[in-house]
Amino acid sequence: MRHFNKIAVAAAAIFVATASPVHAADKVTADDTARFLAGMPPSAGSPLTALTSDPSWQRHARFFDAAFGQLEQRQLSRIRAWTGVNLAAPKPTMFYMFSGPDFLYADAFFPNATTYVLSALEPPGSVPDLTRLPRGGVGAALYNVERSMSSILSFSFFITRSMKLDLGDGQLNGTLPILYIFLARSGKTIRDVSPIALDDKGAAHFANENPGRNPTRGVRIVFGVRQLRCSRT
Repeated sequence: MRHFNKIAVAAAAIFVATASPVHAADKVTADDTARFLAGMPPSAGSPLTALTSDPSWQRHARFFDAAFGQLEQRQLSRIRAWTGVNLAAPKPTMFYMFSGPDFLYADAFFPNATTYVLSALEPPGSVPDLTRLPRGGVGAALYNVERSMSSILSFSFFITRSMKLDLGDGQLNGTLPILYIFLARSGKTIRDVSPIALDDKGAAHFANENPGRNPTRGVRIVFGVRQLRCSRT
């Protein structure tokens, strides 16, 4: 069986961390998309780089820089300090029921977990190729993301009804866009994103495997930790 650094499931979404190098690509990568949505510059040569000159993205980047900076000072740094004293013994699995896309606090409380299981009612949704959005679509999408995240940036929890309204019908829908942002802002590098389905026994099915009737669907995200140079086991 393969050994992964980190695995997380959110609304049946799975995240797996590795430490393999990232290679430049002509297409828009999931990691560049996550960084762009998080208000962070994509990698050099990314097709998304041209969109960072858009005033709406620059405003979005300033907004998230300030919001996450305040969140780090007000809450996350204190959580990490408390965790270092009270949760010093590493646990291999972090299970978080009704989490929504809240990878941010899962990572802050349990940064050394090897497996994260986030379970939520909201669908994972999708993240399109942002270079293919209609003119003006990027600005509108970024604004919706900001609105959907306003409660967790202010109060440390999501207001589910607001999140459903803001990310229900737009170009960026479901929890996946927010998971992208939290992964990027937590210092993670996304390697791969693929669908996953859980059958009625809880077994995971990938790619074209048949999960049977009424499966719980989500995504698997393979990601690495930017500051690490070698894989942890």
